[in-house]
Formats: sequence, structure tokens, C-alpha cells
Amino acid sequence: MQALQLRERAGCAEAERKAWERVGVLVAMRPAAGTGVHAQYDDANLVAALIAMEMKRMGVTASRYAAAFSALHTWLRARSSLDWPRYRVFMAPGRTEFQRSGEPTATALAGFSLDLKPLCARLFGDKRPEPLQRALPLPLGAVR
Repeated sequence: MQALQLRERAGCAEAERKAWERVGVLVAMRPAAGTGVHAQYDDANLVAALIAMEMKRMGVTASRYAAAFSALHTWLRARSSLDWPRYRVFMAPGRTEFQRSGEPTATALAGFSLDLKPLCARLFGDKRPEPLQRALPLPLGAVR
């Protein structure tokens, strides 16, 4: 997706997106290359942008967590997006740790924490798959 789509889906402003990209919160899959060649972002960037927006709502400065976002990108890109909702992320300015959602939280984990399941629900939506066999548009109720 391009920057405009990322901004629309995450609900952030262009100035925020640019600032987050400068500090490493967002890392384009393919950077922009001159006029007409736009940067391309993946779903990992969208999750990072949604986390940064949650941080902003809570009064946490996302740019202080640049190293943690780098680890977040590495972790997300190494796993299937189907696994993401099963985890909770713990972010401190220098590190990121992941834990399964249902497990008790370790006392050593401190910092900003967020369950990925609600973010993934916003990311992928509750799209119901189309049925394999569509109904025929016949007025069968009118037959006597």
C-alpha cells in the first residue's frame, strides 16, 4: 500500500507519518525513488502505525521507541499475519518482547503493552468469505 492508504487506514496525519518514517517507527518495504515512484508499505507498517496512534492517545512519544519498533517490524515480518492476534507486545525504549495473549504477564516486562488482537481486527476487518457456490437468482418461491 502507498502512504495515502496507510494514513487512511491508520488514521494518522501526513506529518506524523513522515516523522515516524524519519525516526524508524515506519519502515517502507520499498522506499520512494524519485518522482512518480511511491514508497510501498506492508501490513507490519500498518500495525506499527496503529500502535503509534495508540501511544499518541495515551500520551506516549512513539519516536522514543524507535529501537523497539525495529524489533517489532522484524518479529511481524518473520511470522504469518494469522499468528499476530495471538500475541501481546511489550515495548520499552530499548527493547520489544512478545507474549501469548492468554499467559500471565511476567513481572520483568515493563513499559508500553498492547494486545495485538484488536489491532488485527481493525487491520483485517471481519470480512466473511464469499460462499463457494453462489445462490442462483431464481424466484423459486413463485412456483406453484
